[in-house]
Amino acid sequence: PESFSSIVNAIAATGSSLVGFSIIAGALRAGGLGQLAIEKSIQDPNIGFVLTCIAILVAIQQLIKYTGLLVVQHTDIR
Repeated sequence: PESFSSIVNAIAATGSSLVGFSIIAGALRAGGLGQLAIEKSIQDPNIGFVLTCIAILVAIQQLIKYTGLLVVQHTDIR
């Protein structure tokens, strides 16, 4: 029970990092979440769509991190 909050914190940090790395990999044409925004901006230069994709990707990353931190705060015994 004492280590549950640390495990949840590590899972949240890992998930957030994986989403961030996937976004970066997409920018480098290696697939991933950011590739959709890059491809659509080259094929059809619609700035609204690109900014929406970027906002959604950042929101997903922050949601994972924030949810993990909330769970850690509620499960921390200290």
